[in-house]
Amino acid sequence: MTEQERPVLHVRPEDLQNTPPVTAGVGRVAQLSSAGLGSTSYVIAGGEGPVPEWIVLDYPGGHHERAWRRVRPCTEGVLSYTLVEDDSSSGYVTALAGGVRDPAVRSPR
Repeated sequence: MTEQERPVLHVRPEDLQNTPPVTAGVGRVAQLSSAGLGSTSYVIAGGEGPVPEWIVLDYPGGHHERAWRRVRPCTEGVLSYTLVEDDSSSGYVTALAGGVRDPAVRSPR
């Protein structure tokens, strides 16, 4: 699979939840860990098709975004992602994550 074919899920700030959502069999729960920011959020990551390799939070106006990359297989029904880029924090989290970057993160909207 090429970098352009890797599944990317774009979400909005209002899609994020503080606790794991109940999906009632529709969709998969994704845990978004943001160690550098000291927080964890949850989002429903679609129900059909491939599991997203990346989850990208698009801020209104398109000025900033955060990107999480899938880090391990599904555990207890929850997909795990870790923050690897946050252009709203002036590079702090990117540097903390070892500068992991994938061109697929900035996919066309």
